[in-house]
Amino acid sequence: MTELLLQASPEKRLLWVKKIARLCDYPHEKYVIYMLYIYGMRPAELMMLEKGHFDIQENNVRLFLPTVKGGDRRIIDLDIDKTPFMKWLVKYINWTSLLLPSSWKDTTNINGIFGKISRKNKKIRISPYVFRKYRLSYLAIEQDASAYDLQVWKGAKDMRSVQPYIRMKPLTKFGDKIR
Repeated sequence: MTELLLQASPEKRLLWVKKIARLCDYPHEKYVIYMLYIYGMRPAELMMLEKGHFDIQENNVRLFLPTVKGGDRRIIDLDIDKTPFMKWLVKYINWTSLLLPSSWKDTTNINGIFGKISRKNKKIRISPYVFRKYRLSYLAIEQDASAYDLQVWKGAKDMRSVQPYIRMKPLTKFGDKIR
C-alpha cells in the first residue's frame, strides 16, 4: 500500500485520503485519518494528544508531539494553507473540547476506524501504520529529508530506525560522474 501511495500523483493521493475520510461517521474519526496521514505518527502517539499539544498561530500549527518508544518529543511546524487537510484540523481542534472520545483507552479504537472503512469500502483492510511508513518514505524520497530530519520527525532515539527510509532514496549524485 505504501508503494502505491508513493507512486500516485499528489492529486490521486489526496483524493484517496478524502475518500477514506468521507467513509467516517464522526468528526473524531476524520481527525484520526488526517492526523495519521499528515504526521505519520503511531496510533498510540495520537491517543496521547490533547489540545494543549497544539499551538495554532495565524498561519501555522506547531505540534508538540510525544513519542511512545522512549525517543524524543518532537516539535513540528506546518503551514495551515499549504498542508492538506490542516484547515479542517484547525477548525476541529478549535471546535471540540476533547480530540478523541474519553471512552477511548486503547489504540484498538483507531484500528476499529480502519476496519469500518474497509467494510464500507469493500476493500482490503489497511493499517493505520501505512500512513507512518508513507510519510517517512515520502519525506526521504520526495522531499530529500536527511537522516537527521527523519530522526527528528520520528522522534527516534538514534539513526537505526531511519536507515530503511534513507536507503529507499535513489543515489543520484553520481549519475553523470562515472568515468
